[in-house]
Amino acid sequence: MRFDKHGIEVDGDCIWLLDAGGQRLCDLTEMQLLDFGGRISVEGGLLNFDLDAAEWRERLIALGLEPH
Repeated sequence: MRFDKHGIEVDGDCIWLLDAGGQRLCDLTEMQLLDFGGRISVEGGLLNFDLDAAEWRERLIALGLEPH
């Protein structure tokens, strides 16, 4: 499975998921994070993104966002 490159930005109480160009996609504090072993699914409303779990799991936990 190939994953798009994403970044992260903390701005006050918001933790933003960024696209490869640095544009804000969603506030991760408002999203549901589902851990499927090899990938983490970011879901909320009409949005759905898959992140590489090996790359993102520890980053999310360090920010207080534990995937379930």
